[in-house]
Amino acid sequence: MELQLQPLNLPSDQERAFIIAGPCSAETEEQVMTTAKQLAGKGCHIFRAGVWKPRTKPGGFEGHGEPALPWMANIKKETGMLVATEVATPKHVELALKYGIDILWIGLGFRSLEPSIEVSAATRRNFTATNQCGKYPSN
Repeated sequence: MELQLQPLNLPSDQERAFIIAGPCSAETEEQVMTTAKQLAGKGCHIFRAGVWKPRTKPGGFEGHGEPALPWMANIKKETGMLVATEVATPKHVELALKYGIDILWIGLGFRSLEPSIEVSAATRRNFTATNQCGKYPSN
């Protein structure tokens, strides 16, 4: 698989800060759509929501996964905002791209850097994982 990147034409009005916002977790379709419409009305540029949620306590809510990805696609269609979510495995990356998610990130909330390296290597994509302490290239 060869990676082909296209530049994002990020919206900017030169008057306000560039805003990325949304719920930590995409819990219901109604929740994310209502939130997205309110944010879009306030000038938000990118809607973010977690569809896969890592948990340190087994058995807790771990997100809806793939069933929540059409919710994100609908947000993009109805509001015009770009959409973003966190990924942790090569399968997450492939599914997110299949549903037209614009921005993917690998968070260190997934407990270690190893998933970032696995995702980048398995999908032949370059990612950078960051946390408050600094940047760790995974390519």
